[in-house]
Amino acid sequence: TAIMLCLFIYIGFAIFFIPTINLILLIVIFSRKLPSVKLSINNIQSFLNLTPIIYEIKTKLELFNRKKESFIDIPSSKIYINDKIEVKNLCFSYTDGQAILSDVSFVIKKNTITAITGVSGSGKTTLVDILTGTLKPTTGKILIDDKNLSKIGYNNWGNNIAYMTQERFLFHNSIRNNMLWSNPNASEKDIWGALEKANAKDYVVTLDSGIDTIVGDRGMLLSGGQRQRLSLAMTLVRKPLFLVLDEATNELDEENENEILEE
Repeated sequence: TAIMLCLFIYIGFAIFFIPTINLILLIVIFSRKLPSVKLSINNIQSFLNLTPIIYEIKTKLELFNRKKESFIDIPSSKIYINDKIEVKNLCFSYTDGQAILSDVSFVIKKNTITAITGVSGSGKTTLVDILTGTLKPTTGKILIDDKNLSKIGYNNWGNNIAYMTQERFLFHNSIRNNMLWSNPNASEKDIWGALEKANAKDYVVTLDSGIDTIVGDRGMLLSGGQRQRLSLAMTLVRKPLFLVLDEATNELDEENENEILEE
């Protein structure tokens, strides 16, 4: 800025012979416009810094479009589990070739609870992602009553399950609208039934606005336990055929946890 100002004054006096009063006026205008020029330069620099991220997002979108599942041949329909879900000789590895899961086989019987445990990095989350259809196994298969999941359709399967992750996804909206986001077809009875099963009904009825209470972005206006119970209710209101819970009660006390398990 100092160099530009010196050049400006020199050119004005030595080359264009601008009167002093006019030159002072031009300098004042220049100083008033300088912040806008700086802001423009900063914006350009910020955009250049984001360019690699924009390129990476574009690359990922192209990859997703190439690998997205075709739903044309598999119409969406209600799925029923008459007996079991069977994981058979399942193996999975990422692109680097390192095996995460190797020859995993087990059975989940209908109307039972199955716990997946293990040390950190043992592949629990990967296994759950495969069960929910988020990832596809490298080899092996998942059978729903002896019918391969790939024949049922991963999108079709996803519409019949519910997955509550450790991350709580709550919108800056009312409890009712958060529940309806999870299941747009839920009735008033369905919503209150899910809240009761998640041991959240007694809390919700004490709120000034009840079920129309705003929870804040990511549920910031609620406590950790309240967020967890509401997230669980949002999962249950889908009336899923297959329910997956990833540490769904880790923020609850023992009494609340036992009551939810009994429900």
